[in-house]
Amino acid sequence: MKLNLSIKTLLIIQILLVLLLIPMDIFLGEVRLDYVLPLYTLVWILTYSHISKKSEN
Repeated sequence: MKLNLSIKTLLIIQILLVLLLIPMDIFLGEVRLDYVLPLYTLVWILTYSHISKKSEN
């Protein structure tokens, strides 16, 4: 599986996932990291690998 996303896109996705915690807190009354943390971790790994690959070149 090869995802060809830019660094900007990956960082925007990370920001949106963090901002998603605010409505979760308002509407659910609690922050459920069970939903957001796996997605955030995946996007963070993709971002880190993309940045490290660019810095090697």
